[in-house]
Amino acid sequence: MEQNCSFVFPMGRQVPHMRFAIVLSLASCAIAAQTPLPELRVEPTEAGSVIFVKNVHTQPLTGFSLELVGYPGSSWRYREDLLAEPLPPKAERKFPVNNMLVGAAPDYVKVQAALYVDGSSAGTPEKVAQLRDNRKSRLETARELIRRLEEAQSSSTSKDKLIAGLKQWARGHAFAALINDTVTRLNEGSIDAALETLRKIVR
Repeated sequence: MEQNCSFVFPMGRQVPHMRFAIVLSLASCAIAAQTPLPELRVEPTEAGSVIFVKNVHTQPLTGFSLELVGYPGSSWRYREDLLAEPLPPKAERKFPVNNMLVGAAPDYVKVQAALYVDGSSAGTPEKVAQLRDNRKSRLETARELIRRLEEAQSSSTSKDKLIAGLKQWARGHAFAALINDTVTRLNEGSIDAALETLRKIVR
């Protein structure tokens, strides 16, 4: 949403609270101009929808949240954490979702918050705070995965036993996708390779 940063100054003496309001508004405009939200494109598919996100900022994008805004009778929320593979500036990436309504009503799909590798953010404060809280919980899960994998290495626990324990832990977990992704990496490669991916997320 474009923000109007032009001001009409009244004639005569300005009161202090008016000057403060003007300074605060200008600061808000400067911050908004410095940190843009990603660009969004949505297309329907036979099985759902595909969301294309383009990073128009100068910093790599490390996370974003989307919502279906203003659509009558329906709601939809989507969060994506890109800590392991940030989206570079000017790059675009696609994210398939199992929701056909999103592709059928692309004008209602809006970016609500975005986080960047330098710590900057864009979006409404409430949505940015929710995205940061979600990231904090995800990082705690990643650290616990690292602890379990390192413990398995030091105790010479078999990979099969480690995977079985992770699958059980993933049931009903808020970040089951991260745990199951680690299981997939363990099935395809070594514990060291899985640890390297997790350490990238934490770094």
